Amino acid sequence: MKKIIFLVLITLIATKAFSNTGYGYNNNRIAISADGNNQADPNTWGGQVTAKAPAADAGRTYTYKSQWQRGDEDDWSATPAALAMIANANLEGKLVHYSYNNFIGSPPHTSARNIMKEGVDGALMRWKNFDPAVFFDVSGDNNKAINHLAEQIKISTAKDPLYFIAMGPTEFLYRALEKVKAAGQEQAINHLLILSHSNYNDNHIRRAEHRRMEHVFSEFPIVEKQNFKRIKDQNSSSNIKKGWSSSKVNKQKTWVPYHFLKNHIDPDVRFLWDMLNVDHLSKPDISDAGLVWYLLYNDQDGNPSKLKAQFIDGIKPNK
Repeated sequence: MKKIIFLVLITLIATKAFSNTGYGYNNNRIAISADGNNQADPNTWGGQVTAKAPAADAGRTYTYKSQWQRGDEDDWSATPAALAMIANANLEGKLVHYSYNNFIGSPPHTSARNIMKEGVDGALMRWKNFDPAVFFDVSGDNNKAINHLAEQIKISTAKDPLYFIAMGPTEFLYRALEKVKAAGQEQAINHLLILSHSNYNDNHIRRAEHRRMEHVFSEFPIVEKQNFKRIKDQNSSSNIKKGWSSSKVNKQKTWVPYHFLKNHIDPDVRFLWDMLNVDHLSKPDISDAGLVWYLLYNDQDGNPSKLKAQFIDGIKPNK
């Protein structure tokens, strides 16, 4: 009887430990790709797409406008916040790929401020356990970034899966998967786990010939609810208590939920405030970072209040 009770307790402890992270994450490798391009792209495609997949999108039509030539300003703050969450969890060594400005076909930042790079460089300066060699500005060299992600996918196995967090359009990921398949290593894609929160990103294309998430499903061994998961939208911008955005509360931006960042004792936390206030276009919104929060804490209902509690003593209080 004592043996049975002991085994039950061990099982409960193991189950509790497993449930503390989302999507079965257990200190595995992480890859992230984000957009955030600030250089205008005059060749931006505009039109409508009607989705066949994921299931939540099937039959829905999405409109994209050619005037949307830049990324959304929330990406500028989401990337530093996501990296801060990873550093706080002491998982810097598990981040094996981070690409940003991932609008395929968009020009490099020659005349516009490269704010995504500023955020990444600021994070690398503060949290030195990240490997700078795994960070890529796609607008500068998309082939190098795509090849690097493909190599990380190729080495994925059941014991060493790769968690891919989609913070931008699908075309970047699709091109990496193409390279894996062309190399005869399609089996490794079975051990790629994709995490999304955005029907906008999953159906977003920058050129008429670009691919969407439904094409990933149809052409590679990616199956919804097996190795693709979309959590609830992390951008609840009109409700100050839900999600990571407060950019449309009573139709106005309010930074009140993020004021704890501004005067925090830890200067690394104050850096996140700075990235939320880059210029007049900035938004109080780190919604894409909610994907990292979910992966780490199995919580689809993260918000600034929870982040305040997590960072109460700083991002790396013992450094």
